[in-house]
Amino acid sequence: ENIIFRYNLLVLFVFTLFALVIIGNTMIIMFKERDEWNKIKERNIKYNVPIEPHRGNILNDKGELMVSTLPLYSIHLDFKYENDRSQKDEDETNRKRDSLWTNELHSLCVGLNDIFPKKSVEDFKKDLSFGYRNKKRYHWLYNRKISYTQYQRILELPIIKMGRKYSGIIVEEEIQRKNIFGDIGMSTFGIVRRTTDKKGNEIEEINGLEKKYDKWLRGVPGVGRKEKTGKKFILKIDKPAENGMDLQTTI
Repeated sequence: ENIIFRYNLLVLFVFTLFALVIIGNTMIIMFKERDEWNKIKERNIKYNVPIEPHRGNILNDKGELMVSTLPLYSIHLDFKYENDRSQKDEDETNRKRDSLWTNELHSLCVGLNDIFPKKSVEDFKKDLSFGYRNKKRYHWLYNRKISYTQYQRILELPIIKMGRKYSGIIVEEEIQRKNIFGDIGMSTFGIVRRTTDKKGNEIEEINGLEKKYDKWLRGVPGVGRKEKTGKKFILKIDKPAENGMDLQTTI
């Protein structure tokens, strides 16, 4: 009985010591190393990133475009799927990815060649096979910025239509504001652009109809977060932006 008592006491002591070590390390991370770990998190995830809405169009009295927001898209592929929370999901997804890229690569390349005829089916196949084989994290699908119509056609292609999880598609959007009259139309329609003041601070320059009806044309920004994938930050949408209203004039 004396030996058992001392043995139980020893076990209790070891477990208590182990618990104190865990608690101690937790307290160090929570308080002493807090700023350092927050900096590491910030390097990999950026929260509350604003997502700009599409500005509304300005139309003439017949409803025809005079000023429009023209989006351009850059399309990349992330060929490496990871899921830190579920190894089972990671394995199953990668098996399905392998099957898709083996069986439907040719069909995808035929579709891409139809959209971008300057690049052959074989060139597309060679390029994408290289990217998938080497598990590239930020590989061009087509190394040019493309129009909205081309982007919509790409979304219907084999593999890509399966969504980001299986295709790895990464979409980056760039907005351009254009009016059909060029510089001549700026005095009436106005201009919306980012510039800097004398102190070097970034400001928005806006005038004309763009300023007069800015409340309706602007829309409501969305919110997202940027997560680091390899060496590149990828934007993930938490709340989509609400695009601005169109303005029909009597011009």
